[in-house]
Amino acid sequence: MASRKADTADPPEVDDDQRTALVFIDIPACGGDALDPGLPLNRQRRSSRRGPDDLFEGVGGIRPRDMEQLRRATQKLTPKGLRILRGSFPFTISALLDRLADKRDLRYMTFLREPVDRAVSHYLQARDNPIEGLVPLASGATLADALEAGYVQDNLQTRMLSGSPEPSGEVTDEMLDAAKRNLRDAFLFFGLAERLEESFVLARVRLELGAAIYRQEPPVNHRPVATELPAGTAELARETNRYDLELYDFAQELFDSAPELSDLEFQCEAAAVRASRGDGEIEVTSPVPPAFEGGEQEWQMLVRARAECHRLEWELDEERPDALVPVGGSEADG
Repeated sequence: MASRKADTADPPEVDDDQRTALVFIDIPACGGDALDPGLPLNRQRRSSRRGPDDLFEGVGGIRPRDMEQLRRATQKLTPKGLRILRGSFPFTISALLDRLADKRDLRYMTFLREPVDRAVSHYLQARDNPIEGLVPLASGATLADALEAGYVQDNLQTRMLSGSPEPSGEVTDEMLDAAKRNLRDAFLFFGLAERLEESFVLARVRLELGAAIYRQEPPVNHRPVATELPAGTAELARETNRYDLELYDFAQELFDSAPELSDLEFQCEAAAVRASRGDGEIEVTSPVPPAFEGGEQEWQMLVRARAECHRLEWELDEERPDALVPVGGSEADG
């Protein structure tokens, strides 16, 4: 879980005319890193960059005193130069950021992943990367061991998106309902790790990001990892994440209902993103959509031309001298 290091020198002062700021609820092991190349830059003095800690990163569950630390950290945030606040903190932060409403139009975003794969991936990370402050997991530790030791939290996506002031307590039906409601009403954008190309295009449209967002290879293994584990492990992951499974079903339905997905321009862009990934020859694999008036050959030509344009944009973007300076948390791993 390596964080990208911020520059040691203060960035140049700029006019603070950017009213919009993103708040990225970065759920561990959901693949949020895929958005890195296209996320905006913060323009704050070094002393202002410190944000809320990654309360859920690595260690499942948080304590009441952690929520108090979250409150204090948000009180210290200054709006000047703030364009993105990102970390493994819960949606509870939205209530704590209300004081910035007159200075910033806060737009919330997140990334979700199939719950069994997310839980198993989180477990594998915990097993292979000891966490400071916790007893290291034994080499043969099971998912049950990781849950008991506090390395992995059950129903993590529901916990983080519910807005509950006590996200470390018992997960309830009310928390699930709140998480669904927040996802539907409070988030300008959410992506699905299993539908990466469509998520990229939707993020670019709704968050007004550049084409660089298409460039990075997936940071998560999009093969279902649960199928490679003993049946008992996968079953335990399902049992302990039943709220997340219901939340994810809701998220998929909500994602499918996004009006952008039925637009021919969106479908062409998603096909081009899929074709342009990697460094090899561009290969168009997306089928011709029903709304397209041309044939297979015309579709192939259109998508290939757009994919080539994306690659040219990436080459130009790589010449930018500045780099992402995350505030308020490290980048989620896969």
